[in-house]
Amino acid sequence: MDPLSREHNSILVPVSISREQFMKYYTGEASSIIAKSLDGRSIQFPAISLRNFMTAEGVYGTFCLTYDANGKLIEMIKCD
Repeated sequence: MDPLSREHNSILVPVSISREQFMKYYTGEASSIIAKSLDGRSIQFPAISLRNFMTAEGVYGTFCLTYDANGKLIEMIKCD
């Protein structure tokens, strides 16, 4: 079976984290982000997955998270 053909799920998650707040994640003081998706579900994902989206102001935007059947994050894309 082709590993790319496996079932994956996606969820849209708005993120609004100031630079000061994100520094706790960036330095390893905290390792996970807990956020509410656009459809109301609570979701937890590794903070490190947001590092590439960090700006001077922080991390802001709506992100599409793709995860496998076991809940493991596969991909994160900024969608706005």
